[in-house]
Order: sequence, then structure tokens, then C-alpha cells
Amino acid sequence: MVATPGEIVSAVVGHTVDTNDASRVFGRMRNFDVNDVLVVEFPTAQTAGRGTGRPWGHLGTEDRRRVRNVLRAVIDDRRPGISEWGACGLCGRRESLRWHEGPSFLRWPDGSPAPVCAECQRVVDRRPEAGTIDQLRVIGVEIATGFAQMYYRAPDEFRLYAETKDCDGNGHALAWDYGDGIREFREVIWADRPSLAPEDRRDEFAQRLRERIDETKREAQQQAETEHASAW
Repeated sequence: MVATPGEIVSAVVGHTVDTNDASRVFGRMRNFDVNDVLVVEFPTAQTAGRGTGRPWGHLGTEDRRRVRNVLRAVIDDRRPGISEWGACGLCGRRESLRWHEGPSFLRWPDGSPAPVCAECQRVVDRRPEAGTIDQLRVIGVEIATGFAQMYYRAPDEFRLYAETKDCDGNGHALAWDYGDGIREFREVIWADRPSLAPEDRRDEFAQRLRERIDETKREAQQQAETEHASAW
């Protein structure tokens, strides 16, 4: 029976390795040379040019170290990390799986460039038309709330994290959590459009909307009854 990537890498490094991580290790240790010939860098007996009577007995200390280093890099790549340029200039998130260079006009108060986290970058990539800070704020509204509409203009008071007063660039554990104003703004949007709220809060905002609608109906009914009574 053919061993799985997980079984192979586990045997090489000496502890159980997740199958997906093991497959990524194999992927990273396969490259093409200048002639487009596949070069397998994983230290099999064939690539090492030596065999023994023991499974993986051909591996030396350096071979195992190389595999462990690749595995460590694979694991690190799925762990959020901080950027050397600071938090996300749009949402203020401190850690991200990937960091991207922000637009040239997205800068910290000292003039240095602000990066963009992976989550924000996915929306920015879909909206390449943003060429000014005003247009980037519109994208910020979409990322923060899920609200996207043609010809929409962000509220005058809306500011991206890098634009906020006294911003130090260190960011926050949660995205869009850098002030009461932004938190209240998100809730205002979600109160009218519960489907845009995070999944774990949709029921909460749907209930709020139902209560508000019911209250409006009661007030309208009371007003109608008052007007009818005054007519007599």
C-alpha cells in the first residue's frame, strides 16, 4: 500500500503531521529547473541516491532539518502575523495571514506607507478603480459593513484607520474596532440590513428590525386613532 503524504512527512520529522500540511510540504519541495524539468527536492531514497534496509534510513540530519524547516514555514503561513509596516491601514487589524502594499495615498500620519491585510485586499482587488482616498473610503464602507452600491459616497465623518486622529499604527485585535464612531456606523447599517451583519449577529439585528417595524406600526395606529377621535 502506498503511504500518504501525511504518513511520509510524519515519519521524516518524527511526529504526526496534518495531511494538508504534509501535501504542502511536498508541493514546496517540487520545483522546475531552467529547462522546465521537474526537480523533486523532497529527500527520497531515489533523489538522495542511496538506500538502506530501514524506512527513511537514508535520511541524514540535514535532510530531516530541511523538511522540518519547510513544514515550519507551511504552518507559519497559516498563522496570522504582524506586518513590519504596522496594522492594516483600512480596518486597523493588527494580524493577518498575508500583508499587501497599500495604495500610494494610504499613509500613516507621519507619511509612511500603510499596508493592507488579506481580507481587505480581497475587496480592493475587486475594486481596482479606487484612485483617491475618497474612493478608498467607499471600499472601506463595503468591507466594514458589507454594504455596496453604485455611486455611493462614504459619509463625511467616515475615516479609515490610517486617517483617524492620533493613530499610532499599532492596530487592534479586531477589524473595524478603532473607535465608537466606526462601531456605531456598522450597527446602523446592519440595523436596516440584517443580512449584511456577521452571521453570528444576524438574528440579533433581524429581531431589532422587527421590533422597530412593530413599534412604527403601533405609533401609526395610535396616531390614526387619535385623529379619528379628534374628528368627533
